[in-house]
Amino acid sequence: MKAVALPECSLQHAADEAPGVAARLLTLARQAEGAATGATVQTHRYWEAAARTYTYHTHARLPCTDAGRVAAVSDCFFHAAALPQQPWYTQFAGGTVEPVVPAGGAVRACLNVPRFDFGVGKLRSYRQLLTEFCPEPHTHVLVLRSVSAPVPFPPQTVPVYTLSPTGDVLRWADGYLHWHHICTVTGVGLLPLVLERPLMNLLRALRLDSAERRTYREEATGFIAWAQDAAAVEVCRRSIPPAG
Repeated sequence: MKAVALPECSLQHAADEAPGVAARLLTLARQAEGAATGATVQTHRYWEAAARTYTYHTHARLPCTDAGRVAAVSDCFFHAAALPQQPWYTQFAGGTVEPVVPAGGAVRACLNVPRFDFGVGKLRSYRQLLTEFCPEPHTHVLVLRSVSAPVPFPPQTVPVYTLSPTGDVLRWADGYLHWHHICTVTGVGLLPLVLERPLMNLLRALRLDSAERRTYREEATGFIAWAQDAAAVEVCRRSIPPAG
């Protein structure tokens, strides 16, 4: 039987696999753009064998004549865990960002620990290595992976985990700003992982995942409303806390 991906890996392992994950995220983004219909938000899912669960891919696009806006949006996403608020995601409840020396061709990296209120009791918290790549002009790929690190989870939160492939692809192409949110998670920590993974897989296989899909669509709708407003993006960018 194939080994199931652990919920956390070492920082070194996450850094080593990040370039390959980034390449895959970009491939998935291009495929989604090639198959896109006229809808501004689309969500698809597919089985991820290595993670033994489903990956959700949400693609949002909006007309944009300013190619430089993708860099500003990427700045906000890279520092998202430290922002006073995430204009595109109201469930965000704060967090921290610690710089990490980038490796493997990455532009920058950090250890981020965001908190979210999913409406299921205690806040949920992630502890992730975030690694950013810029493989081509006007394209930013941000890879996320849950890691074990000497940074504790915030008190009174429940740990949740992101597996590979997880991340965001931000691209400007053909007059559109594209956001691809690709997420591989086993759940939100309502049950022990050994129980939650098979239960969530069953619910997803039976198409009883409407609430999960709705969350991704609402986030994408919030992204469009925010990212199409250059002034709002700049306000968010200026709210990034100074380094150190």
